[in-house]
Amino acid sequence: LGSYAEGFQAPTSGELQFNLAQAATFAFDPSLSLTPAPERSSGFDIGLAFESKDRRYRLQATYFDQTVDQLLTFLFVPGAPNFGVFTNLEEFQTRGVEIGFGAQLFDGVFLDGSYTYVDSTNVTFDVTARNQPEHRVNAQLRADVTDNLTISTGLRYNGEEPSGFTTLDPFTVVDLRADYQVRPSLAVFGRVENILDEDYQDNLGFGPAPASFYVGVRSSF
Repeated sequence: LGSYAEGFQAPTSGELQFNLAQAATFAFDPSLSLTPAPERSSGFDIGLAFESKDRRYRLQATYFDQTVDQLLTFLFVPGAPNFGVFTNLEEFQTRGVEIGFGAQLFDGVFLDGSYTYVDSTNVTFDVTARNQPEHRVNAQLRADVTDNLTISTGLRYNGEEPSGFTTLDPFTVVDLRADYQVRPSLAVFGRVENILDEDYQDNLGFGPAPASFYVGVRSSF
């Protein structure tokens, strides 16, 4: 299995207008273009997949590689009234591997998940990309307790993540969900997000909500 794709994205009118407003109030470095060029990207992925004859187990692995030329981004400029300007990076590359798996452990009990390794590099400045962890894991264990009741738990692991001028600590978040089908057109559900009350930052300066509880009703007509 594999694919190849190319992309094109022009700067938005909002980005151009922002730059013009900045130019009217601040003397920028002449090397910073106030009219960014469109960005162009190319990428491919190739993978293998396996499924057991009884379809109880599956495994897949994919390698991906994408390069973006003239990446549209926001560049911080010291002293600028609105902190910076929209401009281009000559080259940005993302490549890595994703491994996915699934298994029916018992009758009505299913395990699904994935592991992703990502190497994102700002080639222009030869630095690791910000806000992109190298390692990421997602997993879900689901049990169909009865024909009407389903209970599941999800786990999300985020590795060390460069952000701003520091590195954020890795974290693990666990959620719990339940769904009960009262009748074909009516269901009640509930979930607990961040059940372990993990204190983490997925982006520098933005903390998470504490353990949170939600209940609801879903109806179809």
